[in-house]
Amino acid sequence: MKLHRLLKRQIKKSGSEIEGPRSLSMLIDYVDAAYKAYDKDLSSLERTLELSSEESFKELSDYKYAINQSSIVYITNNVGVIEHVNKHFEDISGYRLSELKGKDVRVIRTDLHNADFFHKIGEVLYRGDIWTGEVSNKAKDGKIFWLSTTIVPLKNEGVPMQYLSISYDITERVKADKKLKDSEEEYRNVVNSIPEIIFKTDKSGKFTFISNSWENIFGGKVIDALGRNFLEFISPKDRERALGNFASRVDSNEGHDDSINEYAANNIKGDTLLVEVRALESLDNKGKISGFSGTITDVTKFRESSAKIHELTKAMESAADGFAILDLDGKYEYMNNSYASQLGYSKEDIYGKKWEDLYSKSTKDLYDEEIRTSIEDKGYWVGESYGLCKNGTPVSQDLTVTLLENGKLVCNCKDNTGRKAQETKLLNYSKSLERKNDELDKFAYIVSHDLKAPLRAINNLSVWLEEDLESLMDQSMKDQFKLLRGRVHRMEGLIQGILEYSRIGRTTNKTDEVDVSFLLKEIKDSLGLEGENKLRFPSNLPVINTDRILLNQIFSNLISNGYKYNDKKSKLVEVKCTKEKDKYIFSVEDNGIGIEKEYTDKIFEIFQTLHARDKIESTGVGLAIVKKILDDRRQVISVESEVGKGSRITFTWQDSQQISINK
Repeated sequence: MKLHRLLKRQIKKSGSEIEGPRSLSMLIDYVDAAYKAYDKDLSSLERTLELSSEESFKELSDYKYAINQSSIVYITNNVGVIEHVNKHFEDISGYRLSELKGKDVRVIRTDLHNADFFHKIGEVLYRGDIWTGEVSNKAKDGKIFWLSTTIVPLKNEGVPMQYLSISYDITERVKADKKLKDSEEEYRNVVNSIPEIIFKTDKSGKFTFISNSWENIFGGKVIDALGRNFLEFISPKDRERALGNFASRVDSNEGHDDSINEYAANNIKGDTLLVEVRALESLDNKGKISGFSGTITDVTKFRESSAKIHELTKAMESAADGFAILDLDGKYEYMNNSYASQLGYSKEDIYGKKWEDLYSKSTKDLYDEEIRTSIEDKGYWVGESYGLCKNGTPVSQDLTVTLLENGKLVCNCKDNTGRKAQETKLLNYSKSLERKNDELDKFAYIVSHDLKAPLRAINNLSVWLEEDLESLMDQSMKDQFKLLRGRVHRMEGLIQGILEYSRIGRTTNKTDEVDVSFLLKEIKDSLGLEGENKLRFPSNLPVINTDRILLNQIFSNLISNGYKYNDKKSKLVEVKCTKEKDKYIFSVEDNGIGIEKEYTDKIFEIFQTLHARDKIESTGVGLAIVKKILDDRRQVISVESEVGKGSRITFTWQDSQQISINK
């Protein structure tokens, strides 16, 4: 078949046809000519293909050279294994080809991209499409470099077999972008951290930028205010004035110094604010107004504070106490009328003077020795000083000096001339009272001794008479003698009660740690309780630093009354205690006869008894002593009672140390 085609082509070239069989030699000549022509054509074709291949290879080599010189290149197979990297890639990554060849491309990945980022790249490449984007990579030393990358799938029969990555180093540009972004973020944070509203408007007054402080002051969202005219937020009463100020600046159409205006404005709730608007024109390249920029400050609280300061200043001006403020050099910056008048000056006379000009040498010495140290250590000094009046007369003052944070001093002084006179008078009264108390103590002792002596004689005489006349006395006479001795004992008790009552508050007993549980055991033993009579109290009552004698008197009187005024066969007195803040609350509760409500206050009056002394022996002094002890220590006592069921008397008691602190 090939021979047939070659022959036909040779015959066609010779321009003749073979018609019918000819001689064998003619046929051979044709065949030989055909083969020679074929060899010539084949050589020509091969040369053409050779030249074409050389040109294509050269062109490809030129492309490769150009890419290698200008780009960062690496090639992977279709599963991401690195097959080749060029020198630029080696230089930027720090890896050699031998270190990367056969490694998964993930060896140069960073954590700056999430898995979804790489998944989307894979989807594009698996489809056989070209992917272009920016990728961060990790160098051998761990540094990050950024590449602008184009990945081209190299296909065989439409299927990607390799991926060619051509990239350019954009690390510096990314750093610059980040720096710019960080700078913008920092600027934005600074602007948004300023309490005042930073704003920009166009020429018509519509907001084009507002800082986040808008939301704190006006309450609405920034995005809702953008594009709206600033006049919408001005209160109707000030809107016309604001419009006039705005229009005059726009009409001038040229830049001025910034202006400051104060307007009433309304927040999103409709509340009225006072705002200070400071605005400066923004100019275009022709010097004409293109808008405004500035700040909006909420001055509502400032104005309210200013009004209060004005009121306070008025109050200080009319105050009886003197007030003054001294600067860092000790010069007077401010004083009220009272301060000046106490020293016999007018305010105008004092301004510009130093405090040393107005005080005595003793006060100056006191400042050097005590006042300065106290101010430096504690921030204040309180004491007595002596000022010098304009006429040279000294005036005694109660002075308080306080150090402010800015280093200035505030002086508060009060003319204590009248108080000093009162103190002298009070001191004389105190001394007189001490003398009278001493006299009263002596009188009470003498009266007690002089009254008790005849009472003891009467008691002894009645005993002797009863013994001598025992055979002659009937039961009636014996009862009379017994009644006589009872009256004597009552009188002795009454005298002793009066003596104790008079000493309360005038004598001081030492304080000890008193175990209240142990104290009650002692009282129980002293009362000699027998039979069904019981005194009940917890074993864990507090241990108090207190006057043992006074607390014993209180409990002894209250507990003995619980048994004395008790008609039950089984008499019970119970003591309880609770703690409230710095006080103990004791209660003494009995199951006795009780007290009618109208008499609960009367029982604490001296010599008062609710029952005939012939029925229940009593001096009427015990509860009065209890009340006076508690009153002297500023404690409280109260009574709850129900007739026939018993009474509960509650009183408060403080540790002696706590009483001292309170005083």
